[in-house]
Amino acid sequence: MVGRQRGLLADTLGKPAAQVPQLYVAYHELQEAYDAGLTLPGDVTLMWTDDNYGYLRRLSTPEEQKRPGGAGSIITCPIGGGRTTICGWARRTRR
Repeated sequence: MVGRQRGLLADTLGKPAAQVPQLYVAYHELQEAYDAGLTLPGDVTLMWTDDNYGYLRRLSTPEEQKRPGGAGSIITCPIGGGRTTICGWARRTRR
């Protein structure tokens, strides 16, 4: 699936997929797929999310911190009786 999407990006934009910024938001089942062994190209940025209560589910391992795509985190905050919105910040890290 990831390879197919990268192929579409390359075909549509006329340049290698590695030159197109890409983000993998590992939210719930997507994190489970990644933790179970889903392989992503190194240039894809990993985005770690919270558990809907403001607690990060995971951070990058030392090995993941070496990826050229880097990683970041995003926190969501419940507002208005449980509706969730992005708190307004995301952090991207790169070594």
